[in-house]
Parts: sequence; C-alpha cells; structure tokens
Amino acid sequence: MPYGPVIAFFDEVLEEGLNTLWNKEMSFVPIYESGRQVKQYSYCSLNKYTTPYDVAEVWREAQETIAGVVNKYGGMTGTELSNISHKMPAWHYSEPNEPIYVSELAIDTEEKYFAMLDIVDDMEEMEDDSLEEELYRKLQKA
Repeated sequence: MPYGPVIAFFDEVLEEGLNTLWNKEMSFVPIYESGRQVKQYSYCSLNKYTTPYDVAEVWREAQETIAGVVNKYGGMTGTELSNISHKMPAWHYSEPNEPIYVSELAIDTEEKYFAMLDIVDDMEEMEDDSLEEELYRKLQKA
C-alpha cells in the first residue's frame, strides 16, 4: 500500500460482518483536489429484523457504535476525516503500512500515547489477558 499506517484487522472485521451485520456497496466519489473520481465502498447496516438471532446482541452493539460514529463524524468529508486522523499520535508516530490498533486511536494526546508505549514495553512478558486490563487501568491514571 502506498499510504500511511493502516488500521490493524480493519478489513477482517468488515469481511466478518458482511451480509450478517452490514452490506457492502461501491460508488464513485469526486476528489475535487485532483479533479478525478475514485471508488468508495460504503457499509450499510442490515435491518435488525433480518439479522439472525445468534448475532442480535452483536448487532445491537454495532448499531450503537455506528450511531455514535455517524453522529460525531457523519457530516464530514473524506478530506476532513483524513485531516483529523493524521493529527492523532498513533498516526503521526507510525511508519507507512505499520498497523495501528483501534485502541491506539482512542488516545488523543502525545503524553498518553507515549505513556501507553511505556506501559506496553514494561509488560511485554505478560502472557495472559491481564495486559489489556492493566493497560486500561494505568491509562486511566495518566
């Protein structure tokens, strides 16, 4: 990929929910800065009444997340969203094509970002799920 850091596992998450939680649609959108059109994929959530019962709870949580994202960012252009993401410490301090984990995107200051990196470095020997819990606890104090 010729672009900057990429969200780790993003494509896998989208593919996992395809035709279960959402549908994928392709359209062309104008890029006014370059005067051309490019493909853009949209993901539209399925109606809860068509969602299989075994994913109903996941569907509810997904809908809450989608609603929150749409409320906050829905009126912005792709360029505006790109500008916001490029200001995030996780993006700013990552190499091209380096995966960025979703949890890193929740960190909005350099101080917290580097505190998180220090915590992870200190805890690399941990082999169980307590790393995530300890990281969350320590970041709350940062």
